[in-house]
Amino acid sequence: MTRAAARGVILTAEEIVPGEEIARDPGMTAIPGFLVRAVAEAPGGAWPCSCHPAYGVDEEGMRRYMELSASAEGLERYLRETAPKAAAR
Repeated sequence: MTRAAARGVILTAEEIVPGEEIARDPGMTAIPGFLVRAVAEAPGGAWPCSCHPAYGVDEEGMRRYMELSASAEGLERYLRETAPKAAAR
């Protein structure tokens, strides 16, 4: 967190909710607001991993990631091929 404190963080979230909802259970907030410089809504952003309760692990997607990410070239290919699909989720 010390590096984040110096520059701040850009937070991505499956869904942006009203501040009142966050205030109801502030203990669920993992990153203090004063460290956040920007928030971007990114539905499906955890894919192929899970984001409970929105969606579970995509096992085939994880297998593909593990296979291709073994090399820099493979990871680049994986990101190129899956980014448009992930954005559409």
